[in-house]
Amino acid sequence: MMKFLWRRFLADKVAASVRERSGLMASREQEFLALSARLARAEDLVARLEQRDIEQARRLDEQRASVAAEITASKMDILALARRNLHVPNPGIHPAAGTDFMVDNTCSARDFPHPEFSTICQELSVPPVSTARSGSGCTSSTSFVVAA
Repeated sequence: MMKFLWRRFLADKVAASVRERSGLMASREQEFLALSARLARAEDLVARLEQRDIEQARRLDEQRASVAAEITASKMDILALARRNLHVPNPGIHPAAGTDFMVDNTCSARDFPHPEFSTICQELSVPPVSTARSGSGCTSSTSFVVAA
């Protein structure tokens, strides 16, 4: 009878151990599934954040490009206005021969046709003024405009 009790005791212990291990395995499997689901959500969140960052970078690049285009256009408008509004007198009316260059503190109309002015423009790599017909409503038949 002792053998029987002993075997019964061991069988109960083994059965309890198997039940405990299977319970642990089930709980670990549930934990693993829960962690896998959390990992999948985290990876999805990271992918959405990366996509949002890419879209924000694209929008910023588009905004930078539009601002640069606006700045360039505004500078071009200023240059066009300056060229349209620039009036240099006719050298036939205001000859430069025999006059001093830059007599005043500021550049005056008589300095534009002076040879020294052309020399300065060449040194600065800026095109000097040249004569051209003006269609902007100027009353004189010939006016000076900046050569483009």
